[in-house]
Amino acid sequence: MKRFLLSNLFLFFLGITASFAQYNQGFLIANEGNYGESNASVSYFDFGTHQVTNGIYSAVNDEPLGDILQHIGLHNDKAYLVINNSDKVVIVDRTTFQKLATITDGISQPRYVAFADNKYFVTNSASKMITVYDVATAVGKRQFYYGY
Repeated sequence: MKRFLLSNLFLFFLGITASFAQYNQGFLIANEGNYGESNASVSYFDFGTHQVTNGIYSAVNDEPLGDILQHIGLHNDKAYLVINNSDKVVIVDRTTFQKLATITDGISQPRYVAFADNKYFVTNSASKMITVYDVATAVGKRQFYYGY
């Protein structure tokens, strides 16, 4: 701890600012919110401090997340927040939670996201379709029906 403080103090006197990740030493908690109220949120539990920080998406991005956070998928350095009743998937940086993109194309009451072969797959409960996206571009490639 002493070495960490001294190195930060040294960087401060040199005029260099260091950027440290905020949300990479714990786990995320999806808070669905109340239906129709756009009050979904994400909390973070820090393993080191045993503290919970609520509302991290809104605090970082200065906007509400949406209505009904259904699922959080993690892939490499990104988190994919599946917002069911808002018909969107919000992609954020996994450690800073800064919003990178919002996907609405091909989304109809999304439920879950899964990853394979540089693609991600979003299930859509209203259309009974799975939409396939390219991880690098977040562009939809195709859809297929899964039915029941």
